[in-house]
Amino acid sequence: MFINRITFSIEKNKFKEKDWIAFNRIASYLENLLHHNLPRNVTLGGFGFLSNKLQTTSNSETIKPYGQCIDYVHRVDKNEVANLLQSPFEQQLDVLNRYLKKSVLDISKKYAVDTEIFLAVI
Repeated sequence: MFINRITFSIEKNKFKEKDWIAFNRIASYLENLLHHNLPRNVTLGGFGFLSNKLQTTSNSETIKPYGQCIDYVHRVDKNEVANLLQSPFEQQLDVLNRYLKKSVLDISKKYAVDTEIFLAVI
């Protein structure tokens, strides 16, 4: 199976509604860019869906595969997300790209990943 969807999310119960709405706008923009710029038939360990979760309650970065999906849980500080939302748009995209790059590289340690293609698009 080839990757066909990449998403980003934050814990909604840890942030104000206006913050997670703002985060979702940024994340949706990047998700659309990735969807339209990643070539077809790109492998991410045989998974079709990658979910990048930014969580303050996680003890460490975690890879959770299940079925056709794989979650990558990024351990973040609440202030990191707050700073992300206050930064300029280009910087916000850079931060999310860094999280995506980290998840792709970590997943590639356990699964077959077209790393060069991902890194070129990121």
